[in-house]
Amino acid sequence: MLVKQRNNAEYTAWYFNLVDTTFDACQHGSSFAKTTRLKGTPGIFDHLAGRCCGDHEHAKWQVQKLNSSWVFNTAAEAEYPKLLAQRMVDAVAVRLPPGLWDFTRLQLISAGLAATG
Repeated sequence: MLVKQRNNAEYTAWYFNLVDTTFDACQHGSSFAKTTRLKGTPGIFDHLAGRCCGDHEHAKWQVQKLNSSWVFNTAAEAEYPKLLAQRMVDAVAVRLPPGLWDFTRLQLISAGLAATG
């Protein structure tokens, strides 16, 4: 979601009514133990909240030399894991008015196809 700040009471009320949801990304498909926080509409991401349950191993944060450059594996976490992204989309989709999700989905597919040629 893109947010443009406005200096008015309506924006301020909207922004400060958003809530934080904190979770460990490894619970949603990440291989790293990384705590993440989302800000969203109250209740929308509550089901994502939670700390690592400890029943799996985590990838180690490290740096490697590749040719003449140093590569940090933090780049592997630059994008949300696919499972987390799907859970976020599902959470938003169930709250959309009927018909809006189908329209939005088609617009996204169309934009993706246009971008790839």
